[in-house]
Amino acid sequence: VIVHFLIAQFGWRDTWIILGISVWVILLLPSLILVRRSPEDIGLIPDGKTYVSTTADSHHEEDEFSKIDELNYTLKQALRTRSLWMLVLSSTAMPLIMTGLMFHHVSILGSHGISTSLAAATLGLFGPLMFIASAIAGVLADRFPGRFLLASAQMLLIMAMLWIFVIDSPWQAVVYVVISAAAIGLVNTTGTVIWANYFGRAHLGSIRGFASSVMVAFSAMGALPFGFIYDWTGTYDMALFVLLVLPMAAFIFALLALPPAVKY
Repeated sequence: VIVHFLIAQFGWRDTWIILGISVWVILLLPSLILVRRSPEDIGLIPDGKTYVSTTADSHHEEDEFSKIDELNYTLKQALRTRSLWMLVLSSTAMPLIMTGLMFHHVSILGSHGISTSLAAATLGLFGPLMFIASAIAGVLADRFPGRFLLASAQMLLIMAMLWIFVIDSPWQAVVYVVISAAAIGLVNTTGTVIWANYFGRAHLGSIRGFASSVMVAFSAMGALPFGFIYDWTGTYDMALFVLLVLPMAAFIFALLALPPAVKY
C-alpha cells in the first residue's frame, strides 16, 4: 500500500530511492546493532538444551559448539545425505511460484475484475499475515516434524493456486492472500528450523548458503513462466495449471526428507 502511494506521488524512480534509504534505516542498522551470531555469544544456550562436559583446555571459538550435545555436519558431509537433497528439492516450488504470483499479483487479480488499488491493498496484507503465520509456524515447528509442516505448506500453495480460478470479488481476493501468506510463513519458519535440527549449527552457514543459492535461482525464474505463458495464451490459467506440478512434487520431496543418519 505504501509503495503504491509513493509511486502515485513521486514516480517509480524516486520511490526506489526512498525504499533503498528505508532499508538502511529500518533494517540494516537495527540488524547490525541487535543481531547476534548465536545464543552462546550472549551467555545463553539453545532452548531445551543443556551443557555437556568438555575438556578444560577448550578455549577456542570453534569449541563453543562442543559445549552443546549437538551433531554437526559439514557441507561436504551434508551433501552426501539424501535429507539435504530432499529438503532442497522440496524448497524450490515455493520461491518460484510465489515470486511469479507476486510479480503478476495486480495483473492476475485485474484479470478477475479486481481494481488496481484494491489489488495493491491486498498485496499489502501479505506482510502482517506472514508475520502472524510465521509466529504460529514457530509454535508448530516445536511440536511436529518439520517435513510434515513443509508438506502442509505445499498443500496450502496448491490451494492458493486453485483458489485463483474462483476469484471474482474482493473477499475472495483476500482469502487468496490469506492462504498464500500462511503457506509462505509456514515454509519460511519451518525451513529455518529444520536445517539446524537436521545438520546442526556449526556449519549451518555453508549448508544454508548452498541450499539458498538453489532457492534464489528458482526464485529468479519465477516471473518468467507466468509472463511467457500469459503472452502466449492471453490468460494466466495455463500457467497455473502447468506450474501446479511443482508444489505437488515438492509435497512428495518434503515427506521423503527424513532426518539424516548419524553416520558421516
